[in-house]
Amino acid sequence: GHIQGLVDLGSSFSIVTGRPQIFIERILPNIVTQIPVATEHGVLVSCDGEISDMIDNAVDMAAVQARLKPVLEGVSGCIVEDHKTRSITALCTELEDPASFTQVVRILEEEADRLNQDAQRVTVKESTIPGNIVADLINTGADKNRACQFISEREEFRGKVPVCIIDSSGDKSMAEWVHENDGYVIIVGEYQGVECDFRVKTTDELRDVLGRSAEIMQPSLNG
Repeated sequence: GHIQGLVDLGSSFSIVTGRPQIFIERILPNIVTQIPVATEHGVLVSCDGEISDMIDNAVDMAAVQARLKPVLEGVSGCIVEDHKTRSITALCTELEDPASFTQVVRILEEEADRLNQDAQRVTVKESTIPGNIVADLINTGADKNRACQFISEREEFRGKVPVCIIDSSGDKSMAEWVHENDGYVIIVGEYQGVECDFRVKTTDELRDVLGRSAEIMQPSLNG
């Protein structure tokens, strides 16, 4: 509701996430068509009903995921995120055996070797989000900062102060881009991997910071 309020007040808001487009459509159905949305680690950017691919000749991961999902989910504690076409995300939760995550990474690295036989096309990336250890097979060059730059060049974002809301190591490059462009970083939770201007622990605290930042800085918000 607060995001919708910011949009209604004229704030320039975008979403930059590792999640697939369908996830955003489900949780924010009323505003997803009103704002730019970058998904799958910034590879796909949806603006004004059109989807742009930030990487030329990106590998379509749909078939790869269909083949690897049963293999990955055969590893104890591993869940593969559905509905992705440009990346494969394996989340490992409540691992009883630390070797399980190593096994997940090895499976993805073997697939990367297969896809990279002729050229460097994909990369395995490890990160953490609250409650999970994550391994991603992503298109080489996929980066949230590239999506941020693309979105910032739209008319409604020009001349505005960027503000990003992050909660994990997967958001580090976006936070660095925001600081490089004289913006502000809000961290939700305990992530320590990048400098921040505000740190909040609850949605009420986040709402308060957003309200004050919108009033004082007139930002564009990327989160």
